[in-house]
Amino acid sequence: MEEGARSVTMQAYCFKCRGKHDLLNPKPIFFANGSPAMQGACSNCGSEKVFKMGRSPEHEGMTPPIVIRKPRIKKEKPAKDAKATKAGPKGGKRS
Repeated sequence: MEEGARSVTMQAYCFKCRGKHDLLNPKPIFFANGSPAMQGACSNCGSEKVFKMGRSPEHEGMTPPIVIRKPRIKKEKPAKDAKATKAGPKGGKRS
């Protein structure tokens, strides 16, 4: 075997068969949020949607998608009553 040509098998967790198995036909992808991952098929059950998160050498030269972040809308919290939140002594009232 040549030094430059190595057979590297990637493993990923398959949720269908609940185990860590080799990826068949791995290909580099980017998710909509810009995260890099490898997608392939499970060698055990054949499920097509098995992902391994993280950047790999295959991602070199690829451009990630432009991420458009939507502004977060803050929900208004209801005003708390000062008397209702003030707790008395621990254990309740003693006479």
